[in-house]
Amino acid sequence: MTDPTAAPPPVAGSAAPASAGQQVLSRDLSTFLVEFSIALHKNQMYPPGHPHLNTALVGFNDRIRALLATRPSISIGVARKQLVIEGVATDPENPLLRELALKLHRHQLGAVKIMPEVQDFEVAEFLALLVQDPYRTTEPLGRPASGNLRRWENLWLFPLAYDQLELIEGSEEEGAATGPADRGRGGQLWVGLASAALASDADGAHPAPAAADPSEVAKAIDDHHGEKTYDQVIVGYMLQIADELKTNPNPEGSALNRRVSRLVSSLRPETLKRLLEMGGDTHQRSRFVLDATQGMAIDAVMELVKAAAEAGSQNMSSSLVRLLNKLAVHAEVGVPETREGANRELREHVRKLVTGWDLDDPNPNSYTDILEQMSRDRPERPTPGGGHEAEPERLIQMAVEVDGLGETVITALDKVVSEGRMGAALDILEKSPRRNEATMTLLDYLVSPARLIALLADETNIDFDLVDRVSRRLGSLAAEPLLDAYAAAEQRAVRRKLHDRVSVIGAGIGDHVVVRLTGTPWYVQRNMLTLLASMPTWPEGFSPEAWARHEDPRVRREAYRLLFRLPDKRSSALTAALADPDEGIERLALAVATEGCPPAMGPRLENVAADPTRSPEMRALAIRAVGGLRRTESLPILLEASQVKGGFLRRARLHEKGPELLAALGVLAQYWAENDEAAVSLALAAKSDDPQIRAAIRRRGGKE
Repeated sequence: MTDPTAAPPPVAGSAAPASAGQQVLSRDLSTFLVEFSIALHKNQMYPPGHPHLNTALVGFNDRIRALLATRPSISIGVARKQLVIEGVATDPENPLLRELALKLHRHQLGAVKIMPEVQDFEVAEFLALLVQDPYRTTEPLGRPASGNLRRWENLWLFPLAYDQLELIEGSEEEGAATGPADRGRGGQLWVGLASAALASDADGAHPAPAAADPSEVAKAIDDHHGEKTYDQVIVGYMLQIADELKTNPNPEGSALNRRVSRLVSSLRPETLKRLLEMGGDTHQRSRFVLDATQGMAIDAVMELVKAAAEAGSQNMSSSLVRLLNKLAVHAEVGVPETREGANRELREHVRKLVTGWDLDDPNPNSYTDILEQMSRDRPERPTPGGGHEAEPERLIQMAVEVDGLGETVITALDKVVSEGRMGAALDILEKSPRRNEATMTLLDYLVSPARLIALLADETNIDFDLVDRVSRRLGSLAAEPLLDAYAAAEQRAVRRKLHDRVSVIGAGIGDHVVVRLTGTPWYVQRNMLTLLASMPTWPEGFSPEAWARHEDPRVRREAYRLLFRLPDKRSSALTAALADPDEGIERLALAVATEGCPPAMGPRLENVAADPTRSPEMRALAIRAVGGLRRTESLPILLEASQVKGGFLRRARLHEKGPELLAALGVLAQYWAENDEAAVSLALAAKSDDPQIRAAIRRRGGKE
């Protein structure tokens, strides 16, 4: 069976939901992050040296080497719920990558840098430490005191400075109190940016100040001279903040806006240029400036436009700069009648200007037109709104109908998935009137083992209908992801549903199940034994005896269920189970013994049947089991359980109805009906007014 960790395709939605002009992760980076998540997941499940762990590590190291073949290094920035790689922030709603980000963040890591000479053992050690609980078994890796920041020569860790950082929302220096957005995602983004900027170097030479003051943050960024890992994280956060300000614009009242605007205004021009040049991505640079025009303060917008023009080798005449500055003055300190209009016009003209920079050969006439329009427009006059984006589902439908593909279609498919509408995309592709090349390609991209892993990653929110659809299309490739999810499932309802889906695959996955029984947590072993119990046959050479001696009774219980199915092991397993200190296992053994057991078990069963401290249900099971042995020594116990001697006129009478009475009457009717003392109990039962008591002797003895 093919291991899905070998070459997983990129996860749709691994970057933030794509909007107009937004950059998404490249296929190789997306695949790298998926391999990272899979390798970390395997480290959590399996001990060192386990075959599945080795496979995952080999796949991850191969992916690292493939990336480093075309890059000087790999830098990953860490936010609370998303990662930043090559200036692109992953989608915080993607469960696979969100979980990866959370694990890195819990270790107080601000960034990870992997150098070309990285060794396999360095990666393995890093993953092994990363899966440990930073608050129980070890110190967070990001704390300088842990000694792990430069533990490896070719894999460097960079810390967050949350322990030294104080964020005071709505401070007196900034004025107004903050709103809910500032205390939510906006506040978190600022803390992340400030922490990354002020984070101490590994040698502790530059400790972070006590407060997240924008001017101090700007100075820290200015003082770093082109360290790619550092700039990677800063740009990633600024992209997220610009997007947040665009989504929730409030230029005058937002604490996040005021902080970031002060930060941008405080940065040296060469620093702004350096950050905007990172990666040389004109598309990303334009997107950032466009987003900033919607939310940042006017002075910050002007600084960004100038820096972006210089970074992109775009010329801005002194006349254009003067006109923009004039509008900025009106927007900031003009009379109330013109301030709002000037603000709006400035942002609109900057948007048009930056959009024009996207052209390969900008038309000088367009540049002139902007100047002419700015000179004629009245600031107070609002400009009309724009058009609408095409719906991603419609783009996918059109691609299927015309049998054509392109990056726009793939981006649309990623957006549908990232917004939780993968089922809608499947509907379009599966209902295609003709299975053309575009449909087949999109289905192959959409349906993959990595995608199934992502669907199963969040145990509290699994769409099993969608899991079923993806699994059916994957066929045997769905076995490994389903097995991994089933092995790690903690919720009983989820475990039951996954069990049903894995068990229908058949005995062909037996070897993969048995592999997961060695060196895994107790609940994984229990789940795998339960799965084996649903199979008609087991892999050759497998025996559950070792797990019948497991320290956890829940694992022993499932192992005994398997042993009871083996004719040559049944007797010894029953004897051992009856002596097990766990009552649940003893109850299981008694239930199995009612279907037949060795005579040597008679005394043990009689002790349980006669023990008044045992529960009525346990005694009833022991009575039924010992009855089948037809031991003469058992008859007094059966009579004692069925009738009470003495009393008024020394007449015998039945015990009050209970599990022991019904079991004893059934055994007496079946095996001792001719015995005189047993006949007394049976006669009393036949005359009883209780239908259950009469039914007990009919069911066993076959009499009316």
